Amino acid sequence: MTRLNVVTAPKTTTFQMRMNPEIKSEAERIYAEYGMSMTDVFNMVLQRTIIEETIPLNFHADARDAERQLAMKLLADEVERRMATADDPNHTMSQADVLRKFGIE
Repeated sequence: MTRLNVVTAPKTTTFQMRMNPEIKSEAERIYAEYGMSMTDVFNMVLQRTIIEETIPLNFHADARDAERQLAMKLLADEVERRMATADDPNHTMSQADVLRKFGIE
């Protein structure tokens, strides 16, 4: 199965929800401290759900580091996919090696 990528997938549908305006405002304030919007956070949760195939309940306090790790995982997956199609098997690198190289273990 091809994994969907929240960043590059076409955005052709909308999602709405009702919530308490004070809760929304407080959450937006907190996300803004990390340079993120409600949409950014929701997309991050969706991407983690797709990658982990479960509900991601273990949220990190450092959202920027979590986003960096997610981006590096997506990059490593793409590098591994492309390396697997290379003609010379001596030039391939496992996903674990790529993660080690970028300091994500």
